[in-house]
Amino acid sequence: DIVVFCNNYAMLAVYSRVIIDSIPPVLVQFLRVPHSSIWASEEFWCIAPGVIFFGLTSVRNMAELKWSSILGIATIMFAALAIVIEFGRFGYQGDYTPNDTRRVNTWAIHGTFPATLATLTVAYSYHFNAPIFYHELEDRSPRKMMQTVAISFPTIGTTYLVVAVFGYLSFGDHVADGSAGGDVINNYLNTNTLINAVRLGLFFHFACVYPVMSVCVRHSFHRFALTAIGRREEATHPDMPARVPRAVIVAEAFLIVATACAFAYFYGNIGQLIVFVGAICGATIMLTVPG
Repeated sequence: DIVVFCNNYAMLAVYSRVIIDSIPPVLVQFLRVPHSSIWASEEFWCIAPGVIFFGLTSVRNMAELKWSSILGIATIMFAALAIVIEFGRFGYQGDYTPNDTRRVNTWAIHGTFPATLATLTVAYSYHFNAPIFYHELEDRSPRKMMQTVAISFPTIGTTYLVVAVFGYLSFGDHVADGSAGGDVINNYLNTNTLINAVRLGLFFHFACVYPVMSVCVRHSFHRFALTAIGRREEATHPDMPARVPRAVIVAEAFLIVATACAFAYFYGNIGQLIVFVGAICGATIMLTVPG
C-alpha cells in the first residue's frame, strides 16, 4: 500500500504541474491576458484547479466518475492527434543548425536510457489499482475484468507510442530539453493555435482523470492508516470504501489534494519526478510485487 500510494501520489503532482505549465500561455495568447495578471500566474493555476480536484476527490465510489472519465479519454486522444497533425504540417520543428547532431537519430542509446525504463514502469503501473475497480464492476468476474484490460492496455500502449514517436520526430533530442520540463507540449510555440487548444483541453483532461487517481490514493491512504492503528481486518474488507464516514473522506481528500498541488508548485520538472518515482516505486510495483 505504501509503494502504490507513493506512486499514485506523485502522479497527482505531475497532473497539477501540467496544468500550471499549460494554461497561462493559453490565457496570454487567446484571451490577451497580461503576463503580470493573477489569472495568468502559476499561483492561481495551482490553487483554482485544486478546488475542483478537492470536490471530485471527495466522491465515495469510482462509479460516480464515469462520465468525467469518458471526457478525460476524449481530450487526451485529441492531444495525441494534434501532435500527429502538427508533424504532418511542419515536420521537424526543433531549433537546430545544419550541423546539429541533436536533430533526429534513427538509432542511439544514451546514458539516460535507464531513465526511460523508469518512466515506463510509471506508465504501466496503474493497473495495481485494479482491486478498487474490480470491486465496483457490476456482475464482476475475473473474465469480465480481463475484457476491460484487453481493451484498455492496447489503447494506452498505442497512445503512448504515437505521442513518443511523433513527439521525437518533431523535436529530436530537444524533446527532452530541460526547458520542456518533461512535457512534450512545452516544446511547441505559445502562438500555436492548435497546441493552445490542446493546452486548454489538458485542463479538462486532468480535471476529469485526476479524481480517478486521487480516489485510489485516498483508498490506499485510508487502508494504510487503518492497518497502522491495528485495524487490519477492516482495512482489507471489500466494502471498506462504503464504510468510511463522509467527514473522513473530506479530510483525507483535502490533505491529499492540498499537499500534491503544493508539491507541484514548488517542484517544476515533471520529467525528473517521473524518473525518480519510477526508479523506486514503479520498479518495485512492476518487478517485485506479485501481479
